[in-house]
Amino acid sequence: MAHTRGLQLPYYWFMAVAGTLFVTGCGAPDLTSMRPTVVKPAAAILLVNHPTGWSTSALQQMQETDATLNTLTMATMSVTQNQVETQIDALLTKSHPSLIVEVYPGVVPSSAVDVANQHPDVRFEFVGTSTAESDNRLNVKFLLTEEDVTAYLTGWAAGLSCQEQGQNDVGWIQNSAGKPNAGVSKALLAGLYAADGTLTVVPVSSTGATAPVNTTAPVNTTAPVNTTAPVNTTVTTGGTAAIPKVDVQPDALSTVNAQLLSATPALVFSAATSGGTMASQPLPPPVSALQADVDALVKQSWAAGNKEASVSSGLSLNTTLLTQTTVAAVQSLSQGNVTSADVQSAWASVPALKQQQWKNLLGF
Repeated sequence: MAHTRGLQLPYYWFMAVAGTLFVTGCGAPDLTSMRPTVVKPAAAILLVNHPTGWSTSALQQMQETDATLNTLTMATMSVTQNQVETQIDALLTKSHPSLIVEVYPGVVPSSAVDVANQHPDVRFEFVGTSTAESDNRLNVKFLLTEEDVTAYLTGWAAGLSCQEQGQNDVGWIQNSAGKPNAGVSKALLAGLYAADGTLTVVPVSSTGATAPVNTTAPVNTTAPVNTTAPVNTTVTTGGTAAIPKVDVQPDALSTVNAQLLSATPALVFSAATSGGTMASQPLPPPVSALQADVDALVKQSWAAGNKEASVSSGLSLNTTLLTQTTVAAVQSLSQGNVTSADVQSAWASVPALKQQQWKNLLGF
């Protein structure tokens, strides 16, 4: 859900010929140096650490297919995270664009938002999978992955992988810092249930897996089953209970659990951006999710706040760990543009008794 407020900053206009300027090097472009013929607003887009799905050509295509953006000068730069602050300083020295967009492959770092706080007269928009920052800044907007849809896709992918691996148990990796997010947890479990309603969820903590609680549900016969995949047995670790071969986690992987899993070949499907080798984790919103915001910039109606992308981001799938069948099936479901309403409906289809058993077991 979007939370927006009006922004009372002046819209800066620039004189330019070309509608788009794409830069691949480190130098910030001087948007004001372009030969003056037409008055246009300007946006600088920084692609930080090569976010999946984002490129100069994809942004150019977005602009060329949207008549509203004919009046926008757009400069795109590929940078590393260490170069961001220097690039912003250079941009503001040379051009002072109407909007600076920073696109990250995962979580939007707090350090990036700190830089925006130093320039309250400039609009900043951050694109990524999530952020720990609040939305109370009048010059800052966050465009984030729709977390319930991503969690549903994550659970569905894990359930399908369980079928391929011949596993009846799926591990639920719990971090020690508080309860898991209820919305994400429901979506993750709804995806698991949609893929295979007979799976047993087994909590996993820093001491290994707890005793399974089998709350068998009716078989969901609509989920695809790959009978050709080799069967792998449950992973065990020295001194702990067995850890299921396939695991899900509702939040980022803690250091303790990362150490636990480093000794196992378990497949971990994460609903949050995590370090380490994940079977899957969220992608940032696609290029098309930014279109409405740059349109709003041109129309002088851009507003600060938090906004979840209405376009499905999909998952970053580790093709070295997953079978081609799983990868193709998840990609196909992602392209079907699953919505929050679909996720809510999927959770509602889970029997009430099983919902309550999961809540009691997992603590959300």
